[in-house]
Amino acid sequence: MGSNLIDLRQAKEPSHDDLPGLHAYLAQLVGEPFRFGRVSYGDELTLHFGDLRPARSPKLRHKLYGAYILGLRGSPWILKSGSEPIVITAGEVLDSPPSAVGKPLLKEELEAGTFVEAESRVLTAAPFVVMPVEGFGLQLRMSDGSTLLVLPTIQEPDEPEDEGLPRLADWELSTPRGLLSAGPGLDWSFKPLQPASFASNPSIVRAISNGVAFVRRAREADGWYDSHDLINWLDIHHNDVLNDIIDCYKSRSSDPVHTATIQIGKYLRDHLGQVKVGENKSYHHITLRSGDKRNGDCEVSKWKI
Repeated sequence: MGSNLIDLRQAKEPSHDDLPGLHAYLAQLVGEPFRFGRVSYGDELTLHFGDLRPARSPKLRHKLYGAYILGLRGSPWILKSGSEPIVITAGEVLDSPPSAVGKPLLKEELEAGTFVEAESRVLTAAPFVVMPVEGFGLQLRMSDGSTLLVLPTIQEPDEPEDEGLPRLADWELSTPRGLLSAGPGLDWSFKPLQPASFASNPSIVRAISNGVAFVRRAREADGWYDSHDLINWLDIHHNDVLNDIIDCYKSRSSDPVHTATIQIGKYLRDHLGQVKVGENKSYHHITLRSGDKRNGDCEVSKWKI
Protein backbone atom coordinates (compact mmCIF):
# COMPACT_ATOMS: atom_id res chain seq x y z
CA MET A 1 0.00 0.00 0.00
CA GLY A 2 1.47 3.34 -1.06
CA SER A 3 1.79 6.41 1.14
CA ASN A 4 1.10 10.05 0.32
CA LEU A 5 2.30 13.28 1.92
CA ILE A 6 0.13 16.42 1.91
CA ASP A 7 2.07 19.59 2.74
CA LEU A 8 -0.39 21.94 4.48
CA ARG A 9 2.20 24.72 4.62
CA GLN A 10 1.76 25.39 0.93
CA ALA A 11 -1.02 27.55 -0.48
CA LYS A 12 -3.33 25.83 -2.93
CA GLU A 13 -4.50 28.35 -5.49
CA PRO A 14 -8.10 28.09 -6.71
CA SER A 15 -8.31 24.77 -8.52
CA HIS A 16 -11.13 23.81 -10.88
CA ASP A 17 -12.78 20.39 -10.90
CA ASP A 18 -10.02 18.75 -8.82
CA LEU A 19 -12.04 16.35 -6.66
CA PRO A 20 -9.10 14.10 -5.61
CA GLY A 21 -7.14 17.15 -4.45
CA LEU A 22 -10.03 18.45 -2.35
CA HIS A 23 -10.51 14.99 -0.85
CA ALA A 24 -6.84 14.90 0.11
CA TYR A 25 -6.97 18.26 1.91
CA LEU A 26 -10.05 17.11 3.87
CA ALA A 27 -8.00 14.23 5.31
CA GLN A 28 -6.81 16.54 8.11
CA LEU A 29 -10.33 16.44 9.62
CA VAL A 30 -10.46 12.62 9.79
CA GLY A 31 -10.05 11.29 13.34
CA GLU A 32 -10.93 14.59 15.03
CA PRO A 33 -13.57 14.43 17.80
CA PHE A 34 -16.85 16.31 17.44
CA ARG A 35 -17.35 18.96 20.14
CA PHE A 36 -20.52 20.94 19.45
CA GLY A 37 -22.57 22.82 16.87
CA ARG A 38 -23.14 26.56 16.91
CA VAL A 39 -25.34 28.81 14.82
CA SER A 40 -23.32 31.88 13.89
CA TYR A 41 -24.00 35.15 12.11
CA GLY A 42 -26.54 34.85 9.31
CA ASP A 43 -27.92 31.58 10.74
CA GLU A 44 -24.88 29.67 9.47
CA LEU A 45 -24.40 26.31 11.14
CA THR A 46 -20.82 25.72 12.28
CA LEU A 47 -19.58 22.37 13.57
CA HIS A 48 -16.58 22.33 15.89
CA PHE A 49 -14.03 19.51 16.06
CA GLY A 50 -10.67 18.86 17.70
CA ASP A 51 -9.12 20.55 20.72
CA LEU A 52 -11.13 23.37 22.27
CA ARG A 53 -9.49 26.79 22.23
CA PRO A 54 -10.47 30.19 23.63
CA ALA A 55 -11.41 32.99 21.27
CA ARG A 56 -8.60 35.35 20.31
CA SER A 57 -10.78 38.41 20.85
CA PRO A 58 -11.06 39.55 24.50
CA LYS A 59 -14.74 40.33 23.86
CA LEU A 60 -15.39 36.64 23.10
CA ARG A 61 -13.03 35.09 25.64
CA HIS A 62 -15.94 33.34 27.37
CA LYS A 63 -16.57 31.31 24.20
CA LEU A 64 -14.67 28.21 23.17
CA TYR A 65 -13.99 27.16 19.60
CA GLY A 66 -12.85 23.92 18.02
CA ALA A 67 -9.46 23.72 16.39
CA TYR A 68 -11.37 22.65 13.25
CA ILE A 69 -14.55 24.53 12.34
CA LEU A 70 -16.76 23.43 9.46
CA GLY A 71 -18.90 26.35 8.30
CA LEU A 72 -21.85 25.48 6.07
CA ARG A 73 -22.42 29.08 4.92
CA GLY A 74 -25.89 29.28 3.32
CA SER A 75 -25.76 25.80 1.80
CA PRO A 76 -28.54 23.21 2.25
CA TRP A 77 -27.68 20.35 4.59
CA ILE A 78 -29.18 17.23 6.13
CA LEU A 79 -28.03 15.56 9.37
CA LYS A 80 -28.99 11.99 10.20
CA SER A 81 -28.42 11.37 13.89
CA GLY A 82 -26.71 8.16 14.91
CA SER A 83 -27.80 8.42 18.54
CA GLU A 84 -31.50 9.20 17.98
CA PRO A 85 -34.03 8.34 15.25
CA ILE A 86 -33.95 11.93 14.01
CA VAL A 87 -33.23 13.70 10.72
CA ILE A 88 -32.61 17.46 10.63
CA THR A 89 -32.64 19.47 7.42
CA ALA A 90 -31.97 23.07 6.45
CA GLY A 91 -32.24 24.83 3.13
CA GLU A 92 -33.88 23.43 0.05
CA VAL A 93 -33.21 19.76 0.82
CA LEU A 94 -36.79 18.82 1.67
CA ASP A 95 -40.05 20.72 1.57
CA SER A 96 -41.47 21.68 4.96
CA PRO A 97 -42.77 18.41 6.47
CA PRO A 98 -46.33 18.17 7.78
CA SER A 99 -46.75 18.90 11.48
CA ALA A 100 -47.49 15.23 12.17
CA VAL A 101 -44.00 14.34 10.93
CA GLY A 102 -41.75 17.24 11.85
CA LYS A 103 -41.51 20.76 13.25
CA PRO A 104 -39.31 23.84 12.93
CA LEU A 105 -36.20 23.72 15.11
CA LEU A 106 -35.14 26.80 17.03
CA LYS A 107 -31.52 27.94 17.00
CA GLU A 108 -31.25 27.26 20.73
CA GLU A 109 -32.62 23.74 20.29
CA LEU A 110 -30.17 23.00 17.50
CA GLU A 111 -27.21 24.18 19.57
CA ALA A 112 -28.32 22.35 22.72
CA GLY A 113 -29.20 19.09 20.97
CA THR A 114 -27.14 15.90 21.18
CA PHE A 115 -27.89 14.82 17.64
CA VAL A 116 -24.21 13.90 17.25
CA GLU A 117 -22.57 12.37 20.28
CA ALA A 118 -19.78 14.49 21.75
CA GLU A 119 -16.34 12.95 21.26
CA SER A 120 -17.50 10.84 18.30
CA ARG A 121 -14.78 10.82 15.65
CA VAL A 122 -14.83 11.77 12.00
CA LEU A 123 -14.43 8.52 10.09
CA THR A 124 -14.64 9.94 6.56
CA ALA A 125 -14.79 13.41 5.03
CA ALA A 126 -15.63 12.90 1.37
CA PRO A 127 -16.43 15.60 -1.18
CA PHE A 128 -18.51 14.81 -4.26
CA VAL A 129 -19.62 16.63 -7.38
CA VAL A 130 -23.25 17.68 -7.79
CA MET A 131 -23.55 17.99 -11.55
CA PRO A 132 -26.89 19.85 -11.93
CA VAL A 133 -25.48 22.62 -9.74
CA GLU A 134 -21.84 22.14 -10.79
CA GLY A 135 -20.58 22.43 -7.23
CA PHE A 136 -18.93 20.40 -4.48
CA GLY A 137 -20.98 18.63 -1.84
CA LEU A 138 -19.57 17.09 1.33
CA GLN A 139 -20.39 13.99 3.34
CA LEU A 140 -19.12 13.38 6.88
CA ARG A 141 -19.52 10.01 8.58
CA MET A 142 -19.08 9.90 12.35
CA SER A 143 -18.15 7.01 14.65
CA ASP A 144 -21.54 7.22 16.42
CA GLY A 145 -23.29 6.45 13.15
CA SER A 146 -24.29 10.05 12.35
CA THR A 147 -24.00 11.36 8.80
CA LEU A 148 -23.91 14.96 7.58
CA LEU A 149 -24.60 15.79 3.95
CA VAL A 150 -23.88 19.30 2.63
CA LEU A 151 -25.03 20.37 -0.82
CA PRO A 152 -23.70 23.32 -2.82
CA THR A 153 -25.76 26.47 -3.05
CA ILE A 154 -27.72 27.03 -6.25
CA GLN A 155 -26.10 30.09 -7.82
CA GLU A 156 -28.50 32.83 -8.85
CA PRO A 157 -27.58 35.40 -11.52
CA ASP A 158 -25.80 38.38 -9.98
CA GLU A 159 -27.88 41.47 -9.39
CA PRO A 160 -26.34 44.80 -10.49
CA GLU A 161 -25.68 45.75 -6.86
CA ASP A 162 -23.74 42.49 -6.35
CA GLU A 163 -21.18 43.21 -9.06
CA GLY A 164 -17.66 43.49 -7.67
CA LEU A 165 -18.51 41.71 -4.41
CA PRO A 166 -16.50 38.58 -3.48
CA ARG A 167 -18.30 35.31 -4.15
CA LEU A 168 -18.96 33.23 -1.04
CA ALA A 169 -17.81 29.64 -0.71
CA ASP A 170 -20.45 26.90 -0.40
CA TRP A 171 -18.69 25.54 2.70
CA GLU A 172 -15.38 26.11 4.48
CA LEU A 173 -13.13 24.26 6.89
CA SER A 174 -11.05 26.42 9.22
CA THR A 175 -8.05 24.45 10.52
CA PRO A 176 -4.96 25.14 12.65
CA ARG A 177 -3.01 25.24 9.38
CA GLY A 178 -5.29 27.41 7.26
CA LEU A 179 -8.63 27.80 5.53
CA LEU A 180 -10.05 25.28 3.04
CA SER A 181 -12.83 26.77 0.88
CA ALA A 182 -15.08 24.87 -1.55
CA GLY A 183 -17.11 26.73 -4.16
CA PRO A 184 -18.80 28.50 -5.60
CA GLY A 185 -18.87 26.18 -8.55
CA LEU A 186 -16.24 23.48 -8.96
CA ASP A 187 -13.45 25.64 -7.51
CA TRP A 188 -11.66 25.15 -4.20
CA SER A 189 -8.59 26.60 -2.49
CA PHE A 190 -6.47 26.26 0.64
CA LYS A 191 -4.89 29.33 2.24
CA PRO A 192 -2.33 28.46 4.94
CA LEU A 193 -1.96 30.68 7.97
CA GLN A 194 0.89 33.11 7.66
CA PRO A 195 2.98 32.90 10.83
CA ALA A 196 5.42 35.60 11.76
CA SER A 197 8.34 34.90 9.45
CA PHE A 198 10.88 35.41 12.24
CA ALA A 199 9.37 32.65 14.42
CA SER A 200 11.98 30.11 13.31
CA ASN A 201 14.98 32.40 13.91
CA PRO A 202 16.58 31.34 17.23
CA SER A 203 18.33 34.66 17.90
CA ILE A 204 15.10 36.64 17.38
CA VAL A 205 13.06 34.21 19.48
CA ARG A 206 15.61 34.35 22.29
CA ALA A 207 15.75 38.16 22.28
CA ILE A 208 11.96 38.49 22.34
CA SER A 209 11.65 35.95 25.17
CA ASN A 210 14.26 37.80 27.22
CA GLY A 211 12.54 41.11 26.51
CA VAL A 212 9.14 39.80 27.55
CA ALA A 213 10.61 38.47 30.81
CA PHE A 214 12.18 41.87 31.53
CA VAL A 215 9.13 44.03 30.81
CA ARG A 216 6.84 41.68 32.74
CA ARG A 217 9.02 42.15 35.81
CA ALA A 218 9.29 45.89 35.25
CA ARG A 219 5.52 46.37 34.82
CA GLU A 220 4.39 43.77 37.35
CA ALA A 221 2.79 46.37 39.64
CA ASP A 222 0.65 47.63 36.75
CA GLY A 223 -0.62 44.15 35.90
CA TRP A 224 -0.01 44.67 32.18
CA TYR A 225 2.54 45.80 29.61
CA ASP A 226 2.15 46.88 26.00
CA SER A 227 3.94 45.99 22.80
CA HIS A 228 5.90 49.25 22.80
CA ASP A 229 7.51 48.28 26.12
CA LEU A 230 9.00 45.26 24.34
CA ILE A 231 9.91 47.16 21.16
CA ASN A 232 11.66 49.91 23.11
CA TRP A 233 13.61 47.29 25.09
CA LEU A 234 14.66 45.59 21.86
CA ASP A 235 15.69 48.95 20.37
CA ILE A 236 18.01 49.59 23.33
CA HIS A 237 19.40 46.13 23.98
CA HIS A 238 19.03 44.25 20.66
CA ASN A 239 18.73 46.86 17.94
CA ASP A 240 20.20 44.47 15.36
CA VAL A 241 17.51 41.90 16.17
CA LEU A 242 14.75 44.51 15.92
CA ASN A 243 16.06 45.50 12.49
CA ASP A 244 16.23 41.84 11.47
CA ILE A 245 12.50 41.61 12.22
CA ILE A 246 11.81 44.76 10.19
CA ASP A 247 13.89 43.39 7.30
CA CYS A 248 11.56 40.38 7.10
CA TYR A 249 8.81 42.65 5.73
CA LYS A 250 10.70 45.07 3.48
CA SER A 251 9.86 43.13 0.34
CA ARG A 252 6.18 42.61 1.17
CA SER A 253 5.05 45.80 2.91
CA SER A 254 5.01 49.50 2.08
CA ASP A 255 5.62 50.19 5.80
CA PRO A 256 7.78 47.35 7.15
CA VAL A 257 8.18 49.03 10.57
CA HIS A 258 4.43 49.12 11.11
CA THR A 259 4.04 45.56 9.80
CA ALA A 260 6.85 44.33 12.08
CA THR A 261 5.08 45.88 15.07
CA ILE A 262 1.87 44.04 14.19
CA GLN A 263 3.71 40.74 13.67
CA ILE A 264 5.48 41.05 17.03
CA GLY A 265 2.06 41.36 18.66
CA LYS A 266 0.84 38.25 16.82
CA TYR A 267 3.95 36.39 17.95
CA LEU A 268 3.29 37.33 21.58
CA ARG A 269 -0.27 36.01 21.29
CA ASP A 270 0.22 32.90 19.15
CA HIS A 271 3.65 31.67 20.24
CA LEU A 272 4.15 32.96 23.78
CA GLY A 273 0.53 32.68 24.90
CA GLN A 274 0.24 36.29 26.02
CA VAL A 275 -3.34 37.36 26.78
CA LYS A 276 -4.51 40.64 25.28
CA VAL A 277 -6.48 42.84 27.70
CA GLY A 278 -7.00 45.96 25.61
CA GLU A 279 -5.28 48.76 23.74
CA ASN A 280 -2.93 51.48 24.97
CA LYS A 281 -1.53 54.63 23.36
CA SER A 282 2.16 54.88 24.15
CA TYR A 283 5.51 56.11 22.83
CA HIS A 284 7.94 53.99 20.83
CA HIS A 285 11.49 54.62 19.61
CA ILE A 286 13.12 52.65 16.82
CA THR A 287 16.54 53.29 15.30
CA LEU A 288 16.87 51.85 11.81
CA ARG A 289 20.12 50.54 10.35
CA SER A 290 20.39 53.72 8.29
CA GLY A 291 20.40 55.79 11.47
CA ASP A 292 16.92 57.15 10.76
CA LYS A 293 14.48 57.27 13.65
CA ARG A 294 10.89 56.01 13.79
CA ASN A 295 9.62 57.55 17.00
CA GLY A 296 6.09 58.49 17.98
CA ASP A 297 2.84 57.70 19.76
CA CYS A 298 0.23 55.19 18.61
CA GLU A 299 -2.18 52.54 19.86
CA VAL A 300 -0.82 49.04 20.54
CA SER A 301 -2.00 45.94 22.38
CA LYS A 302 -1.90 45.61 26.15
CA TRP A 303 -0.88 42.22 27.54
CA LYS A 304 -1.81 40.70 30.89
CA ILE A 305 0.90 39.97 33.44
